Formats: sequence, C-alpha cells, structure tokens
Amino acid sequence: MSQAFELRTELSELAAVTDRATGDLLSFKQAMAERASGVFEAIGGTATNTDREIVQLLQEAIRAADGAADALAAASHACSDYANQV
Repeated sequence: MSQAFELRTELSELAAVTDRATGDLLSFKQAMAERASGVFEAIGGTATNTDREIVQLLQEAIRAADGAADALAAASHACSDYANQV
C-alpha cells in the first residue's frame, strides 16, 4: 500500500470515529439538558449558594458538551477534507 493511501484510510477512519463521538456527545448533552431542566424547575427561585452552584455547574457542563461537539465536528470535517486531497 502506498503511504498516501494509508494516510487517506486513516484520516477517513478518524473522521468516521469522530462523527460517531460527536453524535454520542450530542445525545448525552440532550439527555443532560432534559434532566437538568427538571432540576432547574425543582430548584425554582430558591437562592441558596448550593442551588446556584448546581445550576451553574449543570449549565457549564451543557455548554462544554456543545463546545466539544463543535470541536469534534470541525476535526471530522478537516480530516475528511484532507483525506480527499491526499
């Protein structure tokens, strides 16, 4: 096998794995957001430091999952583009 073919194959496989991870992460984020919504409702307007901390941590985790999914999608796209150029 040529080196270019091996590189193209590895890049394509990496893009596929990254696509699956992106989908898994987005599913996780959706499930987490749905469950967090229930927590937000249960906490309601309470103003204890612990309540605010829990809400903040859940919101940060949801944003982090979104950011990670975006980064994975970008990596997958870059791998696919590069594989097509090799």
